[in-house]
Amino acid sequence: MKKLTAFLLLALLVIVPCFAACNDPADDASKNTSEVSEVPGFPLEKEYFENTTITILGIASGRHTYGELQFVPNDEQTGNVINDVVAERNNYIEETYGIKIELIAENYPNEKIDDMLATGLDTYDVIAGDVYNMVPKITSGAFHKLDDLLLLENEWWDQSSIEHLSALGDTYVVASDCLIGDDMYTYLVLFNKDMYEDEGLTAKYGTMYDMVDNYEWTYDRLYTIAKEVSHPDPDGKWTNVNCTYGLLGDAYGSTMMVAGGGVTTAVITDDGFDLTAGSQKSIDVFQKVQAVMGDPTACCYVEQIPESWSGISSIFKNGRGLFYLTVANGIITLRAAATEEEAVNFGVVPIPMFNEEQGKYYSGINAYQSEVLAIPSTNKENLDATVYALEALAYYSHSPSAGKSLREAYYETSLKLQAVDSDDDARMLDIVFENRLYDLGGIYNWGGLIGLYSHCLRNNAGLASYWESIQSAAESDMEATLDAYADMK
Repeated sequence: MKKLTAFLLLALLVIVPCFAACNDPADDASKNTSEVSEVPGFPLEKEYFENTTITILGIASGRHTYGELQFVPNDEQTGNVINDVVAERNNYIEETYGIKIELIAENYPNEKIDDMLATGLDTYDVIAGDVYNMVPKITSGAFHKLDDLLLLENEWWDQSSIEHLSALGDTYVVASDCLIGDDMYTYLVLFNKDMYEDEGLTAKYGTMYDMVDNYEWTYDRLYTIAKEVSHPDPDGKWTNVNCTYGLLGDAYGSTMMVAGGGVTTAVITDDGFDLTAGSQKSIDVFQKVQAVMGDPTACCYVEQIPESWSGISSIFKNGRGLFYLTVANGIITLRAAATEEEAVNFGVVPIPMFNEEQGKYYSGINAYQSEVLAIPSTNKENLDATVYALEALAYYSHSPSAGKSLREAYYETSLKLQAVDSDDDARMLDIVFENRLYDLGGIYNWGGLIGLYSHCLRNNAGLASYWESIQSAAESDMEATLDAYADMK
């Protein structure tokens, strides 16, 4: 009996491995495979999606400089560091996980969303569009909720976008390290380094970088310096391209300056929204912004001169503007448009704080342009692969398999040819991008909130009185949005 039992055990030891080999899932190449081993650092269990394409509907490069290039490389471009990084990232994802990234570009991707919902067609797996047009689509059921799909707690997902855009605790849109179109439309301040030095400001106030590091870069400091360096034209007149100004910008920039004080027109609460546009903090912050930007002997903004944007740009390029309130993409467009004679030696700092006690710099985003990602609700058959692809795109843009991250590539492109302070400028960009402020009230534009501060600036109006005139409409619009969110629960 003992000999028979031993024989049977030996036979089983031989036969079981044979059955295991015959049923090896690796032999079925048509299936997605999941491996126990993981790619070091990547937070998901390694899977391979055979012949899978993820189609992203994104913004065309004719509207956004890197609208297409942030997702797919351009085979005709050579020597472009962003193009090279994107190609390396996408090739790695395709080779490692079997996922190919494809892009369909439109100037306004959001215009396709209503058709998508009406037809139910799953043409697109991911949509990347501007936050102003994307967020209001949430309550129409346009997007999947992302909280249970993506690992949103990780640093390659923009935590500011999650904090400020996730009403009632649900996240439907998000910014990410796989985007350049979120960072590049974040407001900041450029300054003419040579003009700053020539005016004796370094000796008086220290460098701009030291000022930021010491939390001395405030509205009051900006106004003081702007008044010191401003001069009228030879005829003693103001508000034209022949003057010298301490600050240049646009009326919408007043909203971004208010954001620098950590103020938005609305905030998310545990049970909905709270309108803060008429709060005492909002009024106090805007009064200081209005004092600076409303003073024609210190500031000139786009709407004040016939030459509009080209005029403001030329003032800065011709060395007659010390500070320039603009978006990060302005760095690249300024360089591209400048002649050799107009090559300004400029640096980067964040928007100033309300006061030194604030202790933190905030950067407003251009709601009309800054991009977010969403997964359309029509994406059902390809959802698992889409989620995996988005996590991979975000992760490998933040922590590349080799070479530079996408942000490092953007820094290198935007700051190339800078003077010796380029490391300081890159550090300043880190400060700018780390504390981006989304204003949900302005994004939804309840009662016209997106133009609240710019209206008061252009018309020299008091914020409190103008807020009273639109408060009822804003509250009604906000309640309608809150009801729509509640209906989704």
